[in-house]
Amino acid sequence: MAGSEQDKPGKSAAVRSLLEDNPRLTNAEIVAALAGKGLTITLPQVSSIKYQLKQRKKKARRGRAGGGNTKNVRTSRAYPAVAFKDATQIGEAIVTFAQGERIRRLTLLEKMGRAPTSGTTRTLITNSGKYGITVGSYVAEWLELTDDGKVACDA
Repeated sequence: MAGSEQDKPGKSAAVRSLLEDNPRLTNAEIVAALAGKGLTITLPQVSSIKYQLKQRKKKARRGRAGGGNTKNVRTSRAYPAVAFKDATQIGEAIVTFAQGERIRRLTLLEKMGRAPTSGTTRTLITNSGKYGITVGSYVAEWLELTDDGKVACDA
Protein backbone atom coordinates (compact mmCIF):
# COMPACT_ATOMS: atom_id res chain seq x y z
CA MET A 1 0.00 0.00 0.00
CA ALA A 2 2.87 2.37 -0.69
CA GLY A 3 1.68 5.90 -1.25
CA SER A 4 -1.73 5.43 0.38
CA GLU A 5 -3.12 7.82 2.96
CA GLN A 6 -2.36 5.34 5.75
CA ASP A 7 1.36 5.54 5.05
CA LYS A 8 1.62 9.29 5.55
CA PRO A 9 3.74 10.02 8.62
CA GLY A 10 1.79 13.20 9.37
CA LYS A 11 -1.24 11.29 10.59
CA SER A 12 0.73 9.06 12.94
CA ALA A 13 2.64 12.01 14.30
CA ALA A 14 -0.60 13.95 14.80
CA VAL A 15 -2.18 11.05 16.70
CA ARG A 16 0.93 10.62 18.86
CA SER A 17 0.97 14.35 19.56
CA LEU A 18 -2.67 14.31 20.68
CA LEU A 19 -2.08 11.26 22.88
CA GLU A 20 0.94 12.86 24.53
CA ASP A 21 -1.22 15.78 25.58
CA ASN A 22 -4.18 13.64 26.65
CA PRO A 23 -3.59 9.85 26.77
CA ARG A 24 -7.22 9.11 27.67
CA LEU A 25 -8.69 10.32 24.39
CA THR A 26 -10.94 7.81 22.66
CA ASN A 27 -10.44 6.89 19.01
CA ALA A 28 -13.57 8.85 18.01
CA GLU A 29 -12.34 11.94 19.86
CA ILE A 30 -8.99 11.71 18.06
CA VAL A 31 -10.71 11.43 14.67
CA ALA A 32 -12.85 14.46 15.49
CA ALA A 33 -9.89 16.52 16.76
CA LEU A 34 -7.82 15.78 13.66
CA ALA A 35 -10.79 16.49 11.39
CA GLY A 36 -10.89 19.95 12.99
CA LYS A 37 -7.25 20.37 11.92
CA GLY A 38 -8.02 19.29 8.36
CA LEU A 39 -6.66 15.73 8.58
CA THR A 40 -8.93 12.87 7.57
CA ILE A 41 -8.22 9.65 9.45
CA THR A 42 -10.39 6.61 10.11
CA LEU A 43 -11.12 4.86 13.38
CA PRO A 44 -9.19 1.71 12.34
CA GLN A 45 -6.15 3.84 11.50
CA VAL A 46 -6.25 5.49 14.93
CA SER A 47 -6.69 2.11 16.57
CA SER A 48 -3.69 0.71 14.71
CA ILE A 49 -1.49 3.67 15.68
CA LYS A 50 -2.50 3.40 19.34
CA TYR A 51 -1.79 -0.35 19.28
CA GLN A 52 1.67 0.23 17.82
CA LEU A 53 2.42 2.79 20.52
CA LYS A 54 1.33 0.34 23.20
CA GLN A 55 3.59 -2.37 21.75
CA ARG A 56 6.57 -0.01 21.69
CA LYS A 57 6.03 0.83 25.35
CA LYS A 58 5.85 -2.87 26.23
CA LYS A 59 9.09 -3.58 24.39
CA ALA A 60 10.79 -0.69 26.15
CA ARG A 61 9.68 -1.99 29.57
CA ARG A 62 10.88 -5.51 28.78
CA GLY A 63 14.25 -4.21 27.65
CA ARG A 64 14.79 -2.35 30.91
CA ALA A 65 13.67 -5.13 33.25
CA GLY A 66 15.09 -8.25 31.59
CA GLY A 67 18.02 -6.93 29.65
CA GLY A 68 17.99 -9.77 27.12
CA ASN A 69 15.90 -12.72 26.16
CA THR A 70 12.45 -12.19 27.61
CA LYS A 71 10.87 -15.34 26.21
CA ASN A 72 9.61 -17.69 28.89
CA VAL A 73 11.57 -20.90 28.81
CA ARG A 74 10.32 -24.14 30.34
CA THR A 75 12.89 -25.56 32.72
CA SER A 76 13.61 -29.24 32.46
CA ARG A 77 14.65 -30.88 35.69
CA ALA A 78 17.04 -33.81 35.80
CA TYR A 79 15.34 -34.95 39.00
CA PRO A 80 11.69 -35.49 40.04
CA ALA A 81 9.79 -32.51 41.43
CA VAL A 82 8.65 -34.29 44.62
CA ALA A 83 10.39 -36.21 47.40
CA PHE A 84 10.77 -39.98 47.11
CA LYS A 85 8.42 -40.56 50.04
CA ASP A 86 5.67 -38.59 48.29
CA ALA A 87 6.23 -40.50 45.04
CA THR A 88 5.73 -43.82 46.83
CA GLN A 89 2.08 -42.93 47.55
CA ILE A 90 1.04 -44.35 44.18
CA GLY A 91 3.10 -47.50 44.70
CA GLU A 92 1.74 -48.03 48.22
CA ALA A 93 -1.81 -47.60 46.91
CA ILE A 94 -1.14 -50.26 44.27
CA VAL A 95 0.07 -52.60 47.02
CA THR A 96 -2.97 -51.81 49.20
CA PHE A 97 -5.71 -51.94 46.56
CA ALA A 98 -4.27 -54.40 44.00
CA GLN A 99 -1.89 -56.51 46.09
CA GLY A 100 1.02 -55.20 44.03
CA GLU A 101 -0.48 -56.26 40.70
CA ARG A 102 -1.48 -54.20 37.67
CA ILE A 103 -4.53 -51.95 38.23
CA ARG A 104 -6.54 -49.55 36.12
CA ARG A 105 -5.44 -46.00 36.76
CA LEU A 106 -8.97 -44.65 37.20
CA THR A 107 -9.90 -47.44 39.63
CA LEU A 108 -6.79 -46.80 41.71
CA LEU A 109 -7.38 -43.05 41.86
CA GLU A 110 -11.04 -43.57 42.76
CA LYS A 111 -10.04 -45.82 45.66
CA MET A 112 -7.42 -43.28 46.73
CA GLY A 113 -10.02 -40.50 46.63
CA ARG A 114 -8.05 -38.47 44.10
CA ALA A 115 -9.28 -36.64 41.01
CA PRO A 116 -7.71 -38.15 37.88
CA THR A 117 -7.40 -34.77 36.18
CA SER A 118 -5.86 -32.78 39.04
CA GLY A 119 -2.37 -31.42 38.63
CA THR A 120 -1.27 -32.95 41.92
CA THR A 121 -2.33 -36.42 40.82
CA ARG A 122 -0.57 -36.02 37.48
CA THR A 123 2.60 -34.88 39.24
CA LEU A 124 2.51 -37.85 41.63
CA ILE A 125 2.08 -40.39 38.84
CA THR A 126 4.75 -38.74 36.69
CA ASN A 127 7.28 -38.58 39.51
CA SER A 128 6.50 -42.11 40.62
CA GLY A 129 7.52 -43.16 37.12
CA LYS A 130 10.65 -40.96 37.21
CA TYR A 131 11.77 -42.66 40.42
CA GLY A 132 11.19 -46.04 38.78
CA ILE A 133 8.45 -47.07 41.22
CA THR A 134 5.66 -47.48 38.68
CA VAL A 135 5.12 -48.05 34.98
CA GLY A 136 2.41 -45.99 33.29
CA SER A 137 1.74 -42.30 32.83
CA TYR A 138 -1.12 -40.10 34.01
CA VAL A 139 -2.97 -40.92 30.78
CA ALA A 140 -2.21 -44.67 30.76
CA GLU A 141 -4.99 -47.21 31.08
CA TRP A 142 -3.03 -49.28 33.61
CA LEU A 143 -0.50 -48.61 36.37
CA GLU A 144 1.80 -51.27 37.78
CA LEU A 145 4.77 -51.55 40.10
CA THR A 146 8.27 -52.12 38.81
CA ASP A 147 10.56 -54.61 40.54
CA ASP A 148 12.26 -51.69 42.33
CA GLY A 149 8.82 -50.31 43.20
CA LYS A 150 7.83 -53.62 44.82
CA VAL A 151 10.92 -53.42 47.00
CA ALA A 152 10.37 -49.74 47.85
CA CYS A 153 6.72 -50.30 48.76
CA ASP A 154 7.17 -53.67 50.50
CA ALA A 155 5.01 -55.62 48.04
